[in-house]
Amino acid sequence: MDLTIRERIIRQFIARAAVILSSGSPQVYANNLGERVIRSRRKVSPNEAPCIFVFPFEESAEFTHGAVCHTMPIKVTGFVRMSRDDDESVISESILGDLIRCFEDHAWTSSILAESVLYAEGGEDEDPDGGSTIAGAAAVFHVKYWTVKGDPYSQ
Repeated sequence: MDLTIRERIIRQFIARAAVILSSGSPQVYANNLGERVIRSRRKVSPNEAPCIFVFPFEESAEFTHGAVCHTMPIKVTGFVRMSRDDDESVISESILGDLIRCFEDHAWTSSILAESVLYAEGGEDEDPDGGSTIAGAAAVFHVKYWTVKGDPYSQ
């Protein structure tokens, strides 16, 4: 089965999310978010953390010179477990930093089907599990890509 360019980009995001690990050489990330990557979920249970949710949103499109320029927002949310003594705000900021570092990495963004991946907004996820057992942060990226007019499978 053929996949649309949009679906292929979403899958590239999911695969990329798995690299956010604090182990390895060199150690680039502060958190082990990439242990579990989940698509299109809004709520997390404490036993799922650490994890990342990848959630593509409605895109906009503009016809230009025989091609279509799409802008797809993708929300990526990371969660980690906390201990009672942890500062949720500090942990959430480190998660946000990991997400931005991962998805705006020039080497990665220049190797995918998108023309650009730009961080648009983000911050601490508000009380993701209804308690204080996990901390979370979300980042929204605007992904710009092109397709042939009338053919979402081709660039």
